[in-house]
Amino acid sequence: MSVDSDDHCSRISGLIFRARSDLHFYETIAEYASQIKAKQYSRFFGSIQQMGLRSALIGICSIYEFESDRNPSLSIHALCKAIRQERFQKGREQFLKDLKGLGIVPDSAVCDHRTDRQVVDECIGAIIDQLYPTGKPRDPPMGSSPELVKIRGWLGKAKDVRSRLIAHASARPDVENLRGPSLEGMDELLKWAERFIQFVRVNFADPSVSEEPNQNAETVRASIVRALEGLSIIAPSSICS
Repeated sequence: MSVDSDDHCSRISGLIFRARSDLHFYETIAEYASQIKAKQYSRFFGSIQQMGLRSALIGICSIYEFESDRNPSLSIHALCKAIRQERFQKGREQFLKDLKGLGIVPDSAVCDHRTDRQVVDECIGAIIDQLYPTGKPRDPPMGSSPELVKIRGWLGKAKDVRSRLIAHASARPDVENLRGPSLEGMDELLKWAERFIQFVRVNFADPSVSEEPNQNAETVRASIVRALEGLSIIAPSSICS
C-alpha cells in the first residue's frame, strides 16, 4: 500500500476516534440527566450535549465523504480510490474472506476469471457502488448483505441532517420531520468504518509502516464524570475507573 494510503488509514482512524468520543460525550450526559436536572444544570449540559451529537454526526459524514476531483477529501471513498489499483498482500482467499466481513459478497465464478488487480478493482468498486449509489447497475453485479443496506440507509439520514439542518438552514417545511440516524445507527457507521480500515491494513498495508496504538474514546466518559463530581452533581462513588 502506498504511503498516502497508509497515512489515510491513520488519519481516518483519528476521525473515527473523535466521532466516537463525541458520542460518549452525549451518552454520558444522558446517563446522568436526572442528577443534572436536580441540580438545575439542564440547560447548560443539554446545550453542550447537543453540540457533541452534532459534532459526532458531522464527523461521521466526513469519514464517509464522497471525494471529487475538485474536492479532495480524507475519507473512506478517497481510500477506496487509492487502493483500487493496488495488489493485496495476504492473497486472494484472505482478501475475499475479509471482503465478506464488510458485507460485500463477490461472485466467485466471476473472480475466478480475473487477475488479482482486476479482482481488487471490481471488489473495491463494489464497495463504492454500495455506499455511493449512482443508480447505474454494475456489471458484473456484486451482492450486498442486509447490514450494508442498513449502513447506506443510516449514512443517507446522517447526510440529510448535516446538509439540511446543520450546514444549511433549509426553509422547506418537510425538514421539521427530518430525523437523523439513531445512536445505534451512528455507532454501527463507526464500527463499519473501523472494520474497513482494518480490512485495508490487513490486505494492503506496507509492512514497513507500523500501526499506531489504539485510542480509547471511553476516556471521555471518565473526564465528564469527574467534571460532574467537581460540580457536586454526582457523588464521588459514581465515578467508574
